Amino acid sequence: MDHLCLVVEPLDWQEVIDSGALTVVDGPGKRYGARGTATSVYVRDPDGNTVELRWYPQDA
Repeated sequence: MDHLCLVVEPLDWQEVIDSGALTVVDGPGKRYGARGTATSVYVRDPDGNTVELRWYPQDA
C-alpha cells in the first residue's frame, strides 16, 4: 500500500504543519481524486505510514 487517504473536515493547513505533531511529506496542494479536485497534505504517522489528509470543498 502506497498510502492511506482520509477525508477530513476543512483544516487550517498551516496550523497542521506548524504543530509539529506530524511529519509533512508533501503539500498542502490541490489534487484530483475519485470525487474531483481537493486540497490535501501527505504526512507520516508515528509508525512511518504515509497518510493523505484530504478536504473536498463541496463538503463544506
